Amino acid sequence: MTVTGDLTGNEDLIVDGRLEGTIELPQHVLTVGPRGTLNGHVLAASVIVAGRVKGDIIASGAVSLLENASVDGDITTPRLTLLEGAHCRGRACVREVLVAGSAAKTPKGRSPSAGLRERAGRS
Repeated sequence: MTVTGDLTGNEDLIVDGRLEGTIELPQHVLTVGPRGTLNGHVLAASVIVAGRVKGDIIASGAVSLLENASVDGDITTPRLTLLEGAHCRGRACVREVLVAGSAAKTPKGRSPSAGLRERAGRS
């Protein structure tokens, strides 16, 4: 089964199936479990990937790619951890991302969620 649609939430979220769409959890943690596949962009406080993500990830806290994780997209976060066996195809930008509700801003004032929506159609 595949769930399709954009998600915005006020709780932590675990994806352990197929999901297609943008996820915004500006104050919470997104975990993509070992059986999880996400085809879409992510804006969250922290992101843990044990499965597969095809899309950009922006996190104000940390992004952790566990062994056997796969990310095909750009990652922007102040803290990035890649365990041995993790795969990342894209750019990694290690810098501060300020998040206040869903009105997140990078230090240059650009809204990352606006950029996620712009790129969502090109994934």
